[in-house]
Amino acid sequence: MASLAMASSLSASPFRLYMDYRRRWSLFMTTMVVAVAVMTSCSEGQMVPAAFVFGDSVVDVGNNNHLLFSIAKSNYPHYGVDFAYSEPTGRFSNGKIPSDLVAEKLGLPSPPPYLSIRHIWQNINKNVSELGFGFGFGSIPLTGLNFASAGCGVLKNTGSIFGVHISLEEQVDYYAKVYSTLLKLRGYDRTENIVSKALFLVVIGSNDMLNYYDSDSLREKFAPQDRSNQTASKLVEQLERLYAYGARRFALTGLPALGCAPARRLPVKNQECDNELNSMCDTYNRMLKPMLQLFKSKHKGVSYTYFDAYTFFLDVVNNASRYGFSETKAACCGVGKLEAEFLCTPFSDYCEDRNKYMFFDRIHPTEAMYRHVVDAIIDGPSKYVAPMNIRKLVSEHAS
Repeated sequence: MASLAMASSLSASPFRLYMDYRRRWSLFMTTMVVAVAVMTSCSEGQMVPAAFVFGDSVVDVGNNNHLLFSIAKSNYPHYGVDFAYSEPTGRFSNGKIPSDLVAEKLGLPSPPPYLSIRHIWQNINKNVSELGFGFGFGSIPLTGLNFASAGCGVLKNTGSIFGVHISLEEQVDYYAKVYSTLLKLRGYDRTENIVSKALFLVVIGSNDMLNYYDSDSLREKFAPQDRSNQTASKLVEQLERLYAYGARRFALTGLPALGCAPARRLPVKNQECDNELNSMCDTYNRMLKPMLQLFKSKHKGVSYTYFDAYTFFLDVVNNASRYGFSETKAACCGVGKLEAEFLCTPFSDYCEDRNKYMFFDRIHPTEAMYRHVVDAIIDGPSKYVAPMNIRKLVSEHAS
């Protein structure tokens, strides 16, 4: 019996070695495939090597599609009616949104939703860790990822009414995992060469403001200035974390004049803008701006663009024809008065010429409006962007 067991053990050893070889070869090939799937070649027209996107529904390109228990989704008609193949992708608009358009201006492909390829990054991390080295993938550059989640806010409890969502803190957690994988894959110097020159686009805060404005208990507990200070401080905390993971170039937006969205006009006399809500948005922006200046002064190498969405949105509302709009009060797609009593649904009627409308649904702008926004962020004057627009930001720090 002992000799039989010994023979069995000896005969099994080559088999185990063979299977281990097969497994490791499979890991290598899987890593090859997933690395190529996530990474693309550089093009001459790129202004930055990559773009990483954080925020809410204004920049979410489909992460929430992968959250089973989230109701903050737009992966159904008539969302995406003007997107490629009229496909509802999870973008809260008729077509492209700022994350797509900023990437387009930078010469990059639109950063894909992280949750759609999270398994790929997990496989890369696992395989590189197990294999012990990166097999030369350092020559293939990363061009960006989108971590944004509709319904989320700066504060963790914001958006709970929508079910599961990815808070800003969790979005930064996901980015930290990607950064860690890049370090393993490419090494410190090459990773820093990507992320230090990449653009970090952060568009968030609207849901925090709306959550506060609509909550009697929160308004009794916090004055508008206190809540704004709390939210802005938490945002800067996450910028600090991004800085620790190599981020140096930031593009951030202030809150727009949320009181002028169709849904917020409904209860107001003559369906004018809700000036109380707008005032609170302005208060938040005034709190945030000096915090960003302090953040820059504390950290070597930081540069940023701040987009004054509040001023820009009011300019569009008050000078609609200059921007090609004939309708700034009503939504293009929705239900009831101003098409703003409910979100756009497959059963809603929608306007024929979306280019004439400022808003597609009760809260989210059209692609036409977003194109004006992104044009201002990229090339706009100091009235809208400070201390510089994105084009100047990337050209002054191109080395």
